[in-house]
Amino acid sequence: MAPQPEALRALPHNLEAERSVLGAILIDNDTFSTAAAVVEALGLKEGDEIDIKVAGERAFDIGLDRSREQALERIRALRKPLPVGWKFDRDEANAR
Repeated sequence: MAPQPEALRALPHNLEAERSVLGAILIDNDTFSTAAAVVEALGLKEGDEIDIKVAGERAFDIGLDRSREQALERIRALRKPLPVGWKFDRDEANAR
């Protein structure tokens, strides 16, 4: 599926990663094919984060980085009900 023109105008999500990929493409044209294959195999979308680990001398393990979702799950597990009748007062909170 070809990218839509609007998607081509979007700024990169991670400038450092974008520079790394472009630099690698300048050194070796096959790098683009490799990166495209990873994006397609993982079904990556804009904003997705990946985790890359060295798996051997010439091998990497690549997968979706789930640390953000895991952190949110831990925060949700801490959720407690608010006291009955509790009301947020912005002025009181800012006075602290």
